[in-house]
Amino acid sequence: MAHRIILEKMAHESTPFPYSIEVYEQNQTDPVYHIHQHCQITQNTGGKVVYMMDEQRVELGYGDVLLINSNIPHICLSESAAQRRNLGFYPEMLEFNKYCRIYSSFINILYSNMHPYLHLRRGSGAEEDIIKIIEDIFRLQSRDYMAFDGVVHNRLLDMSILLIQWIVQQEGKNVLGISRELYKSIEYIEQNYMEAITMEDAARVAGLNSSYFSHSFKKSLGISFKQYLNRKRLEEAAVELTTTEKQISEIAFSCGFGSVTSFYENFIKLYKISPKRFRDLNMKRQV
Repeated sequence: MAHRIILEKMAHESTPFPYSIEVYEQNQTDPVYHIHQHCQITQNTGGKVVYMMDEQRVELGYGDVLLINSNIPHICLSESAAQRRNLGFYPEMLEFNKYCRIYSSFINILYSNMHPYLHLRRGSGAEEDIIKIIEDIFRLQSRDYMAFDGVVHNRLLDMSILLIQWIVQQEGKNVLGISRELYKSIEYIEQNYMEAITMEDAARVAGLNSSYFSHSFKKSLGISFKQYLNRKRLEEAAVELTTTEKQISEIAFSCGFGSVTSFYENFIKLYKISPKRFRDLNMKRQV
């Protein structure tokens, strides 16, 4: 794989805002599911670029952009002649000033497992404005700016605000429609996913009856309570598999699964490989 790092300030340099820009001119010869702690933005600059994540196959047309959130297992299946460029950054390091602080409460939703990925198609109305900002960021590295990191940060902030507005318009993902009650249930899931919690438990925390809670959760988030909880557990397990030496059985139970068999079945269904294979491939990749 021809891979050029254009600019990297993720870990190796002292910078107020870490980020990286990379160019891939060919696909990997042995693509594997992998994860990383930063958010990844990929743009197709030539050929056929395909990603798999969350049981979904996403094919990027020329100029299309794909945002993959942190700790979301994904795999690139592009053809050998494909070309793409990546931008990496940490969403939690974005800082909102007083003029756009109203959007800050939605950042945790935008950059969360509620949206494992976002596919922006070139030439599709509001999506085009977001893509232009991303292309501006890719071009910035060739210019001699003072406070370069600040320029990148501010453009990413612009992009994030437009992404929030764009999501609001998408069917089944009414971010602004999420009530305080549902926020409470989401926080409850995030804090207790490792326990044997049920939809009734989350509904009780939200102060809603189970039937109304189930309907509101699916309508506002686009997925059911069970799907959200299961995905949260699997994503945390994927992180544990690649960052610790814990036994797989220990990871299964610590992430809230009732049995190792259930963990294996759910993991393979989502990521298409076993937890052991996932760990082996990612450890090899890191080496």
